[in-house]
Amino acid sequence: MKRNSGFTLIELVIVIIVLGILSATAVPKFINLQDDAKNAVLHGISGAVNSAMDISYTKLAINGLEHKASVNVINTPSLAEWCQGCSFSYGYPDGLDSWSSIIEGINRADQQADVINGKGLVFGSGGSGIVFTMQGNYIGNSLKSDNCYVEYIKSDSSTERPIVNVVECK
Repeated sequence: MKRNSGFTLIELVIVIIVLGILSATAVPKFINLQDDAKNAVLHGISGAVNSAMDISYTKLAINGLEHKASVNVINTPSLAEWCQGCSFSYGYPDGLDSWSSIIEGINRADQQADVINGKGLVFGSGGSGIVFTMQGNYIGNSLKSDNCYVEYIKSDSSTERPIVNVVECK
């Protein structure tokens, strides 16, 4: 008599249960990678914003303009070649038009024509300052309320540095 070789039904059920347990423990670790990647982008944006603040403050300090409440580049030819259409307050960027000139590769949320295939970094008004985030976090030119972003809150004093807050994805 010839004996059939193969797996029994019990063996197959046990293998399926073991695979189910393994996938139930591994899948949540991979699902959270997207939020980790978005948070890494936010911290990169925060670094770019802080660097832009330092560079602009240094350029204005060289020209003796770091303590003025309002500086428009149009009236300061030595700054016009560096940052066209920019304005500054106490040495730091002020207003939406300044940021697209200072940080390369970032677009205004209400001027997304340059953003290819819906990808890219954008900024716009939001909260109590200027908000920087990924383009998918905007509906039109408004920030979605449940998204992560970097917020730039300008200073109203020559002795305080603007605040840069990172609101991470959860």
